Amino acid sequence: MEWPACGPDLNPTEDFWDQLGCAVRARGTNTTTLANLRQMLVEEWDAIPQQCEIKLATSMRRRCQAVVGVCVVLPHAAEAPAS
Repeated sequence: MEWPACGPDLNPTEDFWDQLGCAVRARGTNTTTLANLRQMLVEEWDAIPQQCEIKLATSMRRRCQAVVGVCVVLPHAAEAPAS
């Protein structure tokens, strides 16, 4: 599958990491040690509902269809015009 230059992200893990980062930042607590940061990450990771994981996994079909749709509409979108 060709990868369009401005296509949607196909990696649901990126969304999961973003959600985790937002949850840690929402605590409003600055950590001073790596151990504290690790503890906060583990706590927030455990607090993410399984439904979020399922939603991200099931979104893969839609994500792939979006990329294929862009490639069909703009088959040469990744190619830059000659100058």
